[in-house]
Amino acid sequence: MLYKLLVLLHPFFRIAGRGLAILLLLASFGLVAYAAYYENAPWVWFSCVGCFVACLLVTLLCTFYNWWLFKLRPRGALFMPFD
Repeated sequence: MLYKLLVLLHPFFRIAGRGLAILLLLASFGLVAYAAYYENAPWVWFSCVGCFVACLLVTLLCTFYNWWLFKLRPRGALFMPFD
């Protein structure tokens, strides 16, 4: 199931994955600056951490995309749909 989702989302992560990771990183930096200077609420810090973790996960997924396809492939078959 996860393998099919990765194959389905391949065009998105190939084109927009790194841009999305950069936007999430900039959003986390912006939220840190907002929390440090204007507001000291815990929800802002949690959203900073959430954006940063999402940035890391998207970056890892984009960087090791073929490895994830290989590891999550159906057993007994070596099916790599992309070069």
